[in-house]
Amino acid sequence: MIFISYAAKMRVVLIFSGILFIWSCTNPFSSRADKVEKPEIQTPGSGYDFTPAINPDIVFLNFEKSIAEKNIEEYMRCFVPQTQTTPPGFYFEADPYYGSEFENRPWTLFDERNYFTQLTVSGKGVYPILTFSVVDTSISWRPITPTSVNDSVETNNFRYQLLIRSSLDSTAVFQGYARFKLFKSKTPPETWHIYFWQDLAFQNQHKKSWTFLKLLYRKKS
Repeated sequence: MIFISYAAKMRVVLIFSGILFIWSCTNPFSSRADKVEKPEIQTPGSGYDFTPAINPDIVFLNFEKSIAEKNIEEYMRCFVPQTQTTPPGFYFEADPYYGSEFENRPWTLFDERNYFTQLTVSGKGVYPILTFSVVDTSISWRPITPTSVNDSVETNNFRYQLLIRSSLDSTAVFQGYARFKLFKSKTPPETWHIYFWQDLAFQNQHKKSWTFLKLLYRKKS
């Protein structure tokens, strides 16, 4: 009969334990994909902190952010409140090419919400990815009347671009010229809001204008 000393037994146990430990750390059957952290997908409505629009610049910062974030409520806060019953009310002046489409049915804030909701909800994960930018210029402000600098202003006519990326290899480009009018609410916290939006196609590319995009989603609803 062969006898194995206690010390020898302990050496065998330690060696076997070491083999198991190394195996667990370097399992040849585990894939590299299992070890790579998956990127966090940002969900709409949760990525930005929106600042109350206490001046006109913040309105457009929130406007740009809410489009990128696809945040419907913050987008609508950029406009005059729908509950407001006193002037100024909201008015969208469409690209003249589509003027007849809006004569008998003016664009309302309900239309604005409906269009933006349809645009942002696709059921395709992170898509669409929306990017609004000002091209070749910057937005400047001027009082609508000589005495309205503190409560009513309008922008210059600036060139805009809206990119709508619906997949990795598909991006639609809408562009044109826009002009906005804003007013300052008289109720606390006295925030600024858009109440007038004028749109004009870039180089007569009417089907690339924001007007066309709005009209497209109105007809879908």
